[in-house]
Amino acid sequence: MPMERPFSESDWLATPEPVRRYVEALEQRIEKLEASHAQVHKRIEQLESRMNRTRKIPANRLPPIHPISGRSGREENPSGAGALRKATKGIGNRCSSQPKS
Repeated sequence: MPMERPFSESDWLATPEPVRRYVEALEQRIEKLEASHAQVHKRIEQLESRMNRTRKIPANRLPPIHPISGRSGREENPSGAGALRKATKGIGNRCSSQPKS
């Protein structure tokens, strides 16, 4: 679909030929970019829809409880930051890098 130009046909014909070719080339680029934009927009909508569907995984599809430890993969890791805080609780003031005078 050709772009609507904001000037009369007589103004267009009075425009030098090199300028008209340049304007026409720009109009073609705009049309291509608009088509590309529409494709990208459609793809984003598809990906967002797919992402929203995968977020709604029911609880019965979560990892099962490990048969040996009896723990699931959803529980906090005992060797994580929480365990480190518990193991080092109360020793913060006992250690100092500067000797006492």
